[in-house]
Amino acid sequence: MNRPKLVVVNTEMDEHPRSFWDGRGFRFDLSRNKLILYALSFVVSLCFMFILGIFVGRGVPVVRPDDFSVKGRFLRLLGLEKQTGQYFPKAAATWEDPRKMLESLNYYEDLTHKGGTPIDAAPKVIEPTLPVPVPEPAKEPEKRATTSREPAEKLSALQPDKPRTAGLAAEQYTLLVASLRQPDAQVLIEKLRARGYSPRVESLDLGVATWTRILLGSFPSREAAIMFAAEFNSKENLQALVVSSSK
Repeated sequence: MNRPKLVVVNTEMDEHPRSFWDGRGFRFDLSRNKLILYALSFVVSLCFMFILGIFVGRGVPVVRPDDFSVKGRFLRLLGLEKQTGQYFPKAAATWEDPRKMLESLNYYEDLTHKGGTPIDAAPKVIEPTLPVPVPEPAKEPEKRATTSREPAEKLSALQPDKPRTAGLAAEQYTLLVASLRQPDAQVLIEKLRARGYSPRVESLDLGVATWTRILLGSFPSREAAIMFAAEFNSKENLQALVVSSSK
């Protein structure tokens, strides 16, 4: 008698192998309490970054160098420690010479007083003169002297005051266009000549350097010079000054 054979069929070998993620999923639950907590955390982090940016931008130290607490170490890690200034052992060597500064301050004042009396000039001392005894003339010469003085006084009254008129006629005004060094002055002079002007040049030696004054025009009155300076500055886009000059 033949017994039936038992055949075992492995069904698992016939199926495709499953991966690790097959049959797995993620579930994200967002309740009301969690939403409020996440929003508060986000607002607090934004406020912290904003305040931190203000302190860093202004360079305000919020921790001392001798503070070794947890807060101090954390702020020091963020770069908010107190910064001390740099020490320069020879800082005085970088300062400008006071004499040069004084020359630059007195430069324009020296330009305006050039050709006139110096500022530090001492006044002349007038020595007192002793009265000279005059002998008494006779009566007849007195009459002749009085008659000769009368026409002389009339002539002197009619004649104008020569020294005053001469001083007024000699007073002239000119336009100081600029005062520059020689290379820069030459460029400006050529520019003015190309525009049709006739500038004059004067050199001023200050010891440290030589400056060149560029002058323009000659005017009998200050008002005429000011009017021409206003028109010239607006037309040429310069800053010329009115100065007095003596012939």
